[in-house]
Amino acid sequence: MDEISSKNIHVLALPSPLQGHINPMVHFSKCLVSRRVNVTIFTLDFVCMSMLSDCNGSLINIESIPHDESPPNGNIDDLLEWYQVQITNNFRAIVEKFPDVKVLIFDSLASWIIDLAHQLGLKVAAFSPIPCAPSAIYYHMHPETSKIPLDGSTLSLPSLPLLEKEDLPSFVYQHRDLHPTIARLFFGLTINLKKADWLLFNTFDVLENEVINWLRTQYSIKTIGPTFLPIYVDKQLRDIKENGLSHNVETCINWLNSREIGSVVYVSFGSLARLGEKQMEELASGLLMTNCYFLWIVRISEVHKLPKQFMSKLSKEGHNGWMFLYSLWMEFDTRIVKLRSANGWYAPMGR
Repeated sequence: MDEISSKNIHVLALPSPLQGHINPMVHFSKCLVSRRVNVTIFTLDFVCMSMLSDCNGSLINIESIPHDESPPNGNIDDLLEWYQVQITNNFRAIVEKFPDVKVLIFDSLASWIIDLAHQLGLKVAAFSPIPCAPSAIYYHMHPETSKIPLDGSTLSLPSLPLLEKEDLPSFVYQHRDLHPTIARLFFGLTINLKKADWLLFNTFDVLENEVINWLRTQYSIKTIGPTFLPIYVDKQLRDIKENGLSHNVETCINWLNSREIGSVVYVSFGSLARLGEKQMEELASGLLMTNCYFLWIVRISEVHKLPKQFMSKLSKEGHNGWMFLYSLWMEFDTRIVKLRSANGWYAPMGR
């Protein structure tokens, strides 16, 4: 990793256009900047708008690529296909603009960039914002190479605990035709990531020791997590006060601080998941039945799916949960990390 650790190096960073992938790339870039590495994140204009406030004041350079047409709305497969075309068409010009760049760090979902980056003389580091376990699943369950049957109720995969089919990503066993681009990109990691010069995971060995050791027999991986710096979490807390959002946040933080250490379950489904009303009802009932303190982050667009009885119970004094209604849910994630009351996590991709 000498090329990356050198204080004189300038790296390009390419995030995927999904909020749960953008934020970890920004956090990792801040870690590199703290080690005196020059970082330029390049992406499209519409993605840039999602991370400007988080990059402000962090010494990260932003290279935003304009686009005449609007990104596809409502279909994640169309969005990812469109993003790939736009970045591929502009990549050579970006590299030529920064002749001192020798390394490209890309979100692992954008592994289609590897060959082009190598052609332009760059070393490439794939950055996975998710734990190692999903990558092991994609490797074992690749539709063209897997010999593992899906006709039973459980699956036994090397380095992983016994899994039920419902534990797998839905496009692995159920909805592959519904999201063909997502399936192609994730299953493509099995082959493409072998071409990367480095494979970096936002995890640490103690957390996933067995699966990490197994993955190291297949790839040259390094665990670098967690990729956030407390100094930036403190800054985000100050920023949210300055932006006039402090009342709800501080009330919630105060509620968390009044709970015992390790006593609160944190629940968030990210910016993409769309739970049905029945699922929301089951989750709400389950949280109440645990008799545990919980913090459930719910997007404002999903509030109408919540059972009325659940909301009325939360409004009573002495309730054991907190519902945080937020349109920018990802802004809250890193703040929770600093609070010792948060213990259990129920979040997308195990984040």
